[in-house]
Parts: sequence; structure tokens; C-alpha cells
Amino acid sequence: AQDTGAAKAYLDAARAAAVSMAEESVLILCKRGESLANDVETRVEIIRLKGDALLVLGRTEDSIAAFRDALAGSASDAEKCHALIGLAEGLRVASQYEEAISVLEQAESSMSEMPELIKARIRYLQGSIMFPLGNIDGCRQNHEESLKHAKLAQNAEAEASALSGLGDAHYLRG
Repeated sequence: AQDTGAAKAYLDAARAAAVSMAEESVLILCKRGESLANDVETRVEIIRLKGDALLVLGRTEDSIAAFRDALAGSASDAEKCHALIGLAEGLRVASQYEEAISVLEQAESSMSEMPELIKARIRYLQGSIMFPLGNIDGCRQNHEESLKHAKLAQNAEAEASALSGLGDAHYLRG
């Protein structure tokens, strides 16, 4: 019925589907919501959620494209930072490490006041990129930083990710 809140309702439904790990449903809901979005913020959030779902489904190149679209449409520094982080995740999975590092550097400098949880995510991804590059010290240092920020954010999931990364660093060291 072209209700002005329809796109937001689709976004909320897609978020709920993502929590339930129903990624195919996420894509369907995002497609409909994206076609109805009449404000930039909602549209960008929908595209980012679609990018996350595509990455989970193993459609890495499509995910990268979605995050590039989200980045191009981002109006605020926070939106740009989130789009850059999503883009870096896709690039990491696609073994495009140099670009992923560059994108994370952009994300790190994109916000003047960055929440601890975002800092933790950036450092986790940087450490995860160092692992396949064989950079033991970079892997360990970034995951230690990730753990520090995750603890400051009081986020158990981010702490677990950082600890997993530290395990990888120790494994790499042998």
C-alpha cells in the first residue's frame, strides 16, 4: 500500500530472520524493503543486512558488491564505517587481503568517536587477515587489541571471537 513505514517493517523482519539464521528469507525481505525504501538510512541498512546474508550463504562476490553499494549510499560516518567493515569481511573471505587491510584502515579513520565494539571488530578482522599472511606478531597483537576493546564493550561474543583469534595466533606460532 506504499506505506512510508513499509521499508522499515521489512528491515525489522529481515533482522528477525537473520537472528533465526534464515538467510534466504533475509534476502527476500531485503529485496522487497530495498525497493520500498524512501530514505537513505533505511536503504543502506537494508543493503548491509543483505550483504551479511550473502556472505553467510557463501555468495562472497555478491556480498562485496552489496557492501560497495552500501558504502556509496552512506551519508553518515557511522554508516560508512559499518559498510567498510562488511566490505572488509567479504574481501578477507575472498583472499583479497591487501584491499581488506586498506578498507579496514579507512574504517578505523572514518569515525571520530568509535564505539569499543566497533574497534574490537576492526582489530579482530585485521588479526584474521594477518593469519593467512603468516604475520604472527600482527595476528597476535590485533587479537589482543580486539580482546581489550571487547572487554571494554562488555560484549561476550566479541571477547570469544578475540580469544579464538588469539588461539589462531598461538597455533601459527607453533
